[in-house]
Amino acid sequence: MVDSEFVGVKLRQKIEGLFEIIPKKNHISIDEAKCNGCEQCYVYCPGGCFAMEDGVAKAIHVEDFCQECGSCEKVCPTGAISYKEPSGGTGIIRKFS
Repeated sequence: MVDSEFVGVKLRQKIEGLFEIIPKKNHISIDEAKCNGCEQCYVYCPGGCFAMEDGVAKAIHVEDFCQECGSCEKVCPTGAISYKEPSGGTGIIRKFS
């Protein structure tokens, strides 16, 4: 039997303030001069992290929706997209205080 004191909302309340979430940032960059507007990043990104503005790819909502698969870099035919592992690691990273 599971101790109901350590599940769901009760667990979150117990551990609240014991850690911080380290956000993902700056792990995708786009060289706009190299982007040819092919929309491959827009089409293949499973998180929907790309938009096309004036014929150039823009990374949007990366911190919230990036699946960390690196497909954006792989499908870019011009090498305009650079993907590196997020600085805090992958997934939702928690640092215990």
